[in-house]
Amino acid sequence: METALKDKKPGNLPDVKKVLDYYGLEDLILKYEAFEGVSVKSYPLISGKRIYHLSYGEGGNRLVSVCGLHGNERSSAQFWYKSLNELIEKGMPKDTRYSVVAPANPDGLKYNNRHNSHGMDLNRDWYELSQAETKAIKSVIDEQDCRTIVFDHHECMDDPLYFLEDPGSVRMSRIRDSFFKELYKELEKHSLPIGDFFYPYTNRHTGEAARSGQLINYTAPKKMFSLIVENMGQCMGEELLDKRMQAHASVDLAGLRTLSRLKTRKRSL
Repeated sequence: METALKDKKPGNLPDVKKVLDYYGLEDLILKYEAFEGVSVKSYPLISGKRIYHLSYGEGGNRLVSVCGLHGNERSSAQFWYKSLNELIEKGMPKDTRYSVVAPANPDGLKYNNRHNSHGMDLNRDWYELSQAETKAIKSVIDEQDCRTIVFDHHECMDDPLYFLEDPGSVRMSRIRDSFFKELYKELEKHSLPIGDFFYPYTNRHTGEAARSGQLINYTAPKKMFSLIVENMGQCMGEELLDKRMQAHASVDLAGLRTLSRLKTRKRSL
């Protein structure tokens, strides 16, 4: 499914000015097949809709960005084009790979619903793995040829948490601290104040803060550095859509820059 686009120009990169429905997002995803180095795979559902996996870069350190597990958190399903565009234009951080899973809940996105077509909240299915969507995302996360961190992107109205994570080790806490330094620089570059888009980081780990069955409950035991990203976008309206998506994209860009500084090649962090 890969196609090389020779002599590509920045103007060829897609742009988004509105909230996309499922079919608009699918059309956006398929446009990236034309760019050299971008691979696009899909996982069909019984409903006929598909989960897509876009991959860019060939490094041994990989960020998996899960976009839109809740179908009514719409900018979290389409922001990734901003981070991918910047990486295509300016280059990948050394020895990194960017994997995007979008939309993670295609049926929920189509009907603007938190749940999938079976009435399941996919972010409560990571112990049972009973749904086709969570199984597909798991297969992306579990790829064996690289070391992986996972960011799970959401939107909220008034969630008191900024990020949730389970440090697991002193080393993972150091990775977390390095990541936040990168994130604050990235947000400042785009004039995105923390208080407008994210609450200040709270040092509460998964066991205290996350409900059973969330994606982070799957990744943390595998010693993958993993974060639940809560952007306060749901209370902002479509007029701030571009800034909301840039805030999400800044998280992934900061994660890739943090990965590029890691020296060890072990799959677990």
